[in-house]
Amino acid sequence: MDKKSLLEMVSARFGDRIECGPEANPTPFIIVRNPQKDLLDIVKTLRDDSGFSFKYLATVAATDHPPVSEKKGEPPPPGPGHQFSTAVLKSYEHGTTLMVKAKLDRNNPHVPSLAGLYGAAIWHEREQYDLLGVIYDGHPDLRRIMLPDDWTGHPLRKDWTEQDNYRGIQTTRESMHDIFARRVKETEGYDFRRGGSAAGEETAES
Repeated sequence: MDKKSLLEMVSARFGDRIECGPEANPTPFIIVRNPQKDLLDIVKTLRDDSGFSFKYLATVAATDHPPVSEKKGEPPPPGPGHQFSTAVLKSYEHGTTLMVKAKLDRNNPHVPSLAGLYGAAIWHEREQYDLLGVIYDGHPDLRRIMLPDDWTGHPLRKDWTEQDNYRGIQTTRESMHDIFARRVKETEGYDFRRGGSAAGEETAES
């Protein structure tokens, strides 16, 4: 089944409950307009209807979209922005892939869990919760999967600020420039920040 045929079938089946992405996108996708109300029903239909047969959940991924200016120098639009939670479904029977996106309020990113439809969603959704803070309502075990339970924040959110340390362990790292400057100072005695030798005997101005 080609992309055009798939999007036509999906559009005919779900109507205005979804928005279809452009056909030119490498992987066809739909956006569920009201995920709290419709996401589970739509995904269940995509799984169980023999015309679709999306029996396999490849992954669940999330992305973070703070408000950005449309033109350089202009202020960003008001509001917190949004996040997407995207389920990638595959049908080996029809040889097709479809992404099902749910657009979420960035300040309150709740979406129904797909764990009741696909067991694989349990780990995928835990990862998105851990790294981006998406809350999957109805998930049977929603907790961090990579970071410690007492870690602060979700590091793939674009407003996340790295802490200096975690339980006394330094978390920040030197940049490549800082490492180079430190090694030059140690071996050559040249201090880039002072523009001269470490002892300040020679400077760029002198």
